[in-house]
Amino acid sequence: MQGMAEAEQGGTIITERWLSFDQVMAITGMKRTFIQSEMNSGRLKSLKVGRCRKVKKSELEAWMSKFDGAGEIN
Repeated sequence: MQGMAEAEQGGTIITERWLSFDQVMAITGMKRTFIQSEMNSGRLKSLKVGRCRKVKKSELEAWMSKFDGAGEIN
């Protein structure tokens, strides 16, 4: 499935959604340069895939919770 990562662990499959850079910008409403700065500093964990950056949904939620305390993405 596109946008999903799967790993088998102890007989169960763990599926987590990966978000594109544009999706991160749309969800947060923050500008590209700020998000890039957060990724480059390591405060927002991301994975570089070719020329693209991907962020786990759970990582984005954790990062967002530092700002507003909620950090839950539907």
